Amino acid sequence: MKNIDYKDTVSIGDKDNAKYIIIWFHGYGANNWDMEPVMKTLNMVCNNSLYIFLPNAPITEGRRSWYPLPKIDSNNEIVEDYDGLMRTHKMIHEAIDYYQNKNPQLFKEKKIIFGGFSQGGALALSMHLAEDKLSSGAISIAGYMPCATSFENINYSIKNVFLAHGTKDLTITIETHKKTLEFLNRKKINVNDFSSTFGHTITKEVISETSYWLKDYFGSL
Repeated sequence: MKNIDYKDTVSIGDKDNAKYIIIWFHGYGANNWDMEPVMKTLNMVCNNSLYIFLPNAPITEGRRSWYPLPKIDSNNEIVEDYDGLMRTHKMIHEAIDYYQNKNPQLFKEKKIIFGGFSQGGALALSMHLAEDKLSSGAISIAGYMPCATSFENINYSIKNVFLAHGTKDLTITIETHKKTLEFLNRKKINVNDFSSTFGHTITKEVISETSYWLKDYFGSL
């Protein structure tokens, strides 16, 4: 897998005065600019207290993808690439180190939240659960828990997660969402779960619910 292009990024908000940094991952086949209008709205409803950083996934086989997609084996079982997911984690860490070295004040005394949509939401969940100190929370919209069995035997300290999923989502179904929710509840993760009658998208209601969660868990915005 190729690395992130450190110059191919979008940022929203005042990085010097923001209380929180959200590192936001777009969906499979999309790009960071697809998420820019939604993230601007989220920052606005959070009183412009966020600094939202949107990297672009590398292009793999003609599509932007954060990690290898699940495959179906000869027994009709879903096979996920945990090693590929961990390589992506390493790639994200290298990007964070790059920006931190470039601007040492960027992450200083700020809460970092991983967030994303679809495949990006799945990546955000896995990044948060794999972190002991860096991540304060995760936002996963229309996502799922990737490689859940590989995370099953980990004992977690306090983790805070916001999930949103549409009951009419045909790309990542509500049944997949329910399995993710069951996993997180089984691992005693603090989960705020929102679902409603929308498809594979981010609605105004989802943005509002996300802002409420940020305020509830991370204080005044």
